[in-house]
Amino acid sequence: MFAPRVRFVPRLSALACAALLWVSACQKHGGKDTDGQASGDGQAGDGDGSSARAKDDRIPELSGAPVGLQPGYVDGALFYASWRAGAMQELLHSLPMSPREVRDVAELGALIGADLRVDDVLAHLGVDPDARISMSVRPVLTWSAELRDAVENDSPALKELEGRGGNHVSVVEIAPKAGAAVEEVAPSEVPLSPAARELERKAKSLGVHARVHLPVATPGKIDRVVGLMARELQDPRWATTCAALGPTRACGGESDGVMVLRDVPGGLQLDLLLTFVGDYETPDDEFRRALIQQALTVPAAASAPALAALRGDAVMLVDGPGVVSALRGAALARVIRGLSAPEEIYGLDRLREREGALERLHDTERMFEGVTVELALSGDSMVATGKWLASDSGRQRMAAVFELSEIDADVPSIAALCEGALLCGRSRGLPDRARFSSLARGVYADPEELARLLDRHEDEAAAVLMLETWPNAIGSLAQLPGKVFEAPESFVVQNVIDVSSRVLGAGFSIRSLNETRHTVTGDWVGYARMSAADLSTLRGFLQMVDARMSPTSLSGVEGRVEFTPIPDSDVAGNFYEIFDPPAATGAWGWAVLADGDDRVRWLAGLAHDDGAVPLLYLEAVDLWRLFASFDELREDSSFAQSWLSRRWIRGQVGLGADGAPEVRVAMGKLE
Repeated sequence: MFAPRVRFVPRLSALACAALLWVSACQKHGGKDTDGQASGDGQAGDGDGSSARAKDDRIPELSGAPVGLQPGYVDGALFYASWRAGAMQELLHSLPMSPREVRDVAELGALIGADLRVDDVLAHLGVDPDARISMSVRPVLTWSAELRDAVENDSPALKELEGRGGNHVSVVEIAPKAGAAVEEVAPSEVPLSPAARELERKAKSLGVHARVHLPVATPGKIDRVVGLMARELQDPRWATTCAALGPTRACGGESDGVMVLRDVPGGLQLDLLLTFVGDYETPDDEFRRALIQQALTVPAAASAPALAALRGDAVMLVDGPGVVSALRGAALARVIRGLSAPEEIYGLDRLREREGALERLHDTERMFEGVTVELALSGDSMVATGKWLASDSGRQRMAAVFELSEIDADVPSIAALCEGALLCGRSRGLPDRARFSSLARGVYADPEELARLLDRHEDEAAAVLMLETWPNAIGSLAQLPGKVFEAPESFVVQNVIDVSSRVLGAGFSIRSLNETRHTVTGDWVGYARMSAADLSTLRGFLQMVDARMSPTSLSGVEGRVEFTPIPDSDVAGNFYEIFDPPAATGAWGWAVLADGDDRVRWLAGLAHDDGAVPLLYLEAVDLWRLFASFDELREDSSFAQSWLSRRWIRGQVGLGADGAPEVRVAMGKLE
């Protein structure tokens, strides 16, 4: 029943980011009639002994007309989002809430005059449910070049600020009067020169400008909420700026920003200038005042093809280069502001290091320059699609990096793995590192240096990799073992990498879980489909840790079977090697982890397909069953039991129409 139907051994190339994040080992297996018909789900084979073609139908493609550009979008933003007001209200009504969240929402509802959980809040506020609320966030880095130049050239104004900090404490002698003792004054008590003061104020002005457009169909209904906002925002510290802006519905702010609400055709427009560092004493100065005045005049975006093409009840676009610019600006502002702060412990050296890290991560040949998310809602169902925005270079190299090889892995179908399961999943295999190796340039050419940089600048690095350069990171892995490991460890690492790269596919099915006194037991099985030669290599690895394989016989499982107990008292189960009977396509087999023999027999009876699509698939079949398997989760989520019961969630990674990776997520209720 485990006879292979693999035409050739391909090295897979498109499970780029997902394969790195997926830790679980998986297994699945199925049978096929001798006439080439699938014995379970999946399309029929070609009649030549090949497997049935895998279906990619468990998460539908998102459809619908593009939503187009929206009034809240401005050019040059790092973040865009819009959502249909009615869809979000329906979602809010359907979501379960904890007692604490209920209290918080009730307090907000008391201010608005409507219960957000059940009332038609949109009608109460005069908002058309079919209209879209839209927003964008753009970096405001007007003086960043001047500030960076001051840092690079160690300007006198910067030295003055640096000399006032706690790490650069010195004493200034004031010329004494005749007969008087010398008075020592801490640097922080000496007034800053105009140049140093200006440099500091400009650093405090770096930040972001957010714009939100709220469509209002019935003017007047929202006046109560606007009045509450106006009273809440009032702050004498922003009186000068608010007076200079002309007619507004609300204006004011805090130490790190100012918010302005105005009437615009078709609704209300909110503009927020939020700086990276605050100034409690004098937040309202000429630099911030000029920035909010300029922000109010920024027109709506007129041309953004990728943004206008998004579809769904809610959409989002994140621009990678814009995020990197904002991260660099935030680091610059915080360090210059911190030079005169006694608690500052890093100073300019830390800034230069962080700037260098961002530059090394970002300034390389990038496949992508951001991500988009599209979300469609319908009753209890939800479908979301996430895609990466290809750069000019990425579009040219997309096929060379991500094009898939033909495969017939002859593995269990996803439907068979998931039917009646608690958790299930399947993968095509690991990516072909060689296809990504050309992207290993600069810091990505040195895995050890890249690891140090990621560890030291975790947040910034995570943003850059997720939005732009995760293929470069895979290219970096192609350099392993390199100089990271020395012999004999390097030989072991190389063998592990080689075996992993040749795995045709993997899958798993967890049928049940039970937690007793912090020990988890259950019915589960996972597999990896590979050559018989690689199975023998695995046996060699096991012998290095004193694990010995023993022959066994399992009814319903064809071929030679060997096993050894898992050497872990917390996980009860066995590791199996199953060698298929001889076949014309070569010698193949399965590496299997299972709780016991019965699960291996179950695996051997499942329906098969070629395992070609999707690249990665994961599913939680019943969320409440999953949560209830763990004492703490069951207790913490008991308020949501009815909502979680029979609710499934599915996720997969595949290739879109343009050949780029895309992620789909769906949620719904079992019928």
